Amino acid sequence: MRAPAYLKANGMPVQPTDIEQHHRTVEYHSPRFSTPNGLVFCRGEERFEFAGKPALIVTDVTAVVHGAIAGIGIAQTGEFIARPYIESGALVELLPEWTRPARAVHLIRPASRYPSLKFRVFSDWLATIFAPYDVSASSTRLSMSVDSHSKPAVFRDEQSAGSLATV
Repeated sequence: MRAPAYLKANGMPVQPTDIEQHHRTVEYHSPRFSTPNGLVFCRGEERFEFAGKPALIVTDVTAVVHGAIAGIGIAQTGEFIARPYIESGALVELLPEWTRPARAVHLIRPASRYPSLKFRVFSDWLATIFAPYDVSASSTRLSMSVDSHSKPAVFRDEQSAGSLATV
């Protein structure tokens, strides 16, 4: 994703290598790792992964979006984060045929026989939020694990992981 003004000044990338060679990026850096995450693009069996040319490296995913909105560079973040800004015109989606690999969201609770009402309400709300992005769900109601020894609920987000937009 990128700001419209940035694209006017720097041109529209047609493929991932255009971003790697000609564009500045806004990248997320997890404090748990020594290097920024970089950018990953997948289309079928094709995969491009590179560090980019970060003009800004942040430790907060919302800061990635705001960096792109400010025109600092191209950013790659989840669709569920970027979609409102794309719909408002603040960001432009780039390379829609390319995605990031799916990422899982895990909801883990303390071990007990039955989940609390607060946990159930929260997990139902979370399932509703992620349902549009869940590539494995057959309905909008995702099943949540009631047994703490089971695997945690997983929401896969193929589309959101690949959204690229610009301001």
